[in-house]
Amino acid sequence: MLLISSITSFPRLLHLFRCGYFAITYIPPIKDAHMSAWLYNNLPLDQSNIDITQYTGFVYRITNTTNGRIYIGKKTLFTHTKHKLTKKQLAEHASKKGRKPTHEVVTKESKWQAYWGSCEELQNDIKALGEDCFIREILHWCATAIDLTYWEVHYQCVYEVLLRDSYNSNILGKFYKGRVGR
Repeated sequence: MLLISSITSFPRLLHLFRCGYFAITYIPPIKDAHMSAWLYNNLPLDQSNIDITQYTGFVYRITNTTNGRIYIGKKTLFTHTKHKLTKKQLAEHASKKGRKPTHEVVTKESKWQAYWGSCEELQNDIKALGEDCFIREILHWCATAIDLTYWEVHYQCVYEVLLRDSYNSNILGKFYKGRVGR
């Protein structure tokens, strides 16, 4: 049974048809639009049972449903910032033997749920057309920063982002549109 009120947008319904679904299934209403906007294996991320603490980040594809243009990028899940210890914190370490720490590393979850890529042209299209005209998909989860860079380049090459009409203008800042595939 299809509950139209449960589907938050027509592009999402259209996406189900494009992904090969022959029957319409119930999709619960989105509580946090940014969280559920990420798809993994054609399911909203909150239904995928992924433990993000095991990963450094992910490689993603954002697709403009009005014209088919894509953007392939990577996003880290956590930020690590170095903070200088306060006098009180330094005093706590005074009784310990060995070299005393002067800084601590603070790890915070990044704002990846609300992330829409770093490409300015893509950002402008999102503002002009609205978020409902775009699909955000996680292509690959990565455990290390090296894996993150490798898999981003891998998917950029697989999808031939420099040879087709995509939002990506370069790969690794070394290979640019117009210079590749001549």
